[in-house]
Amino acid sequence: MKYWLLIPLGAAAGASVFLLFLYNSVVSPLEEREAAARDAAFSIEDITEIYEVSFFHGETSYQVVDAVREDEEDIYLLIPENSDAEPEVLLHSSGITPEEAHETAAANEDMQSVHAVRLGLLEGIPIYEINYTDSNGRLGYYYVSFENGEYIRSYQLGAS
Repeated sequence: MKYWLLIPLGAAAGASVFLLFLYNSVVSPLEEREAAARDAAFSIEDITEIYEVSFFHGETSYQVVDAVREDEEDIYLLIPENSDAEPEVLLHSSGITPEEAHETAAANEDMQSVHAVRLGLLEGIPIYEINYTDSNGRLGYYYVSFENGEYIRSYQLGAS
């Protein structure tokens, strides 16, 4: 009589294994790219510590490494996924902060919630991309110059 309980339990166990496999197959490449970016950063600069590794997907995809050099200068390394291209090294002190980029965008756009502020390159110019949702539910992207926070461009997608 209790054998009928085995069918739903078996289905739940099978679904759990499938979801675990799916999650692992999605996360594994991201972890591999982050590890490769960390290795590349240590080989490009004399780095003592890496604060964070993030990504930027624009015309070219980059792994963005936020780190500190041996001379205690905070830097960003934009390491292209295409290994033929040269990495870009930016000093923190040569540009605005992500918080300043967010403030600039929020002062000029209707931003209900901000999802991410990412450093990247757009047409060879270091930029911040601010990803947000406006009060009408539209997803928007606002781009400002890393160097001085000047507006570069923006666009919005339709409401979801």
